[in-house]
Amino acid sequence: MGAVLLLAAISATAASPPAPAAPDATASAPRKRKKPAKSMEPQRLPPGLNIPVYAPGPLPFREGQRLTYRASWLGIPTAEARVELHAKPGDPAMLRAEAWVETNRFADLFYRMRDYMKEDMSRAALQTREVYFRQHENDRLNEYFVSFDRGAGLVTAVKKNRKGQVQKRFIANNSYGPLTGAIMALSQPGAPGSVFMFDVFTGNHRYVFDFKVAKAERITVPAGVFDAYRIVPGIVYLSDDDLRKKSRYTLVWVSADQRRLPLRIEAGTFIGSVRIDLARIDNPPALAAR
Repeated sequence: MGAVLLLAAISATAASPPAPAAPDATASAPRKRKKPAKSMEPQRLPPGLNIPVYAPGPLPFREGQRLTYRASWLGIPTAEARVELHAKPGDPAMLRAEAWVETNRFADLFYRMRDYMKEDMSRAALQTREVYFRQHENDRLNEYFVSFDRGAGLVTAVKKNRKGQVQKRFIANNSYGPLTGAIMALSQPGAPGSVFMFDVFTGNHRYVFDFKVAKAERITVPAGVFDAYRIVPGIVYLSDDDLRKKSRYTLVWVSADQRRLPLRIEAGTFIGSVRIDLARIDNPPALAAR
């Protein structure tokens, strides 16, 4: 269930396409009227779209655990991603999840990516408090700051770059960052036929995903051979519908044991097929405060 949310984190779905260059102005061109500022009214989900509330189950990750993934495009190795979970420094009631994604030397020749994400969540309820995402791809550097005010039912997303900053607000009573959402989803009991739905914020974009557990099967990834569930995720709602055009299909495999490890993600995109496989599971040494 949660592996596609993990995909959202490690493959930087928070990225938005660069804005097209503005045409050159000419002396004879008429002066355009300044457009009125957009309303800051918080965005709502469509009427009738209700997000289920889930109680957290057993934590699928151990504190200090690191999952390492290898990504390939059309069978060519292109990137490595790491995901870690540990206590938030100075606050024992909170957990911090972090993810890094870095393209290799070959991929850097075409598209260089050095992305980082961290999320702070409550330990008991697995509710996201804050998300920070740094998107450093080629010469583009964006930072996203997302805060979740559950009391007010409001999510505020701020994007910052060299051009300034843009703020969006959303009405959201039961929403997650992608890493917290993945952990919550993976904590749920699932068997073929199960269906789940989550409201997720990646950067300043909002996704509502559903997950259908299709069947059980055995798969082999670099980390080993596993009995797994195949998951078919779908996008129920997108705050920016242009992002839907980037993906053709997605399939996910999650281990069928109590760990609920995200094992493999396959996605068909407009640039070809992408596969992300679990390569290693280990426990790093004590992490320095970040």
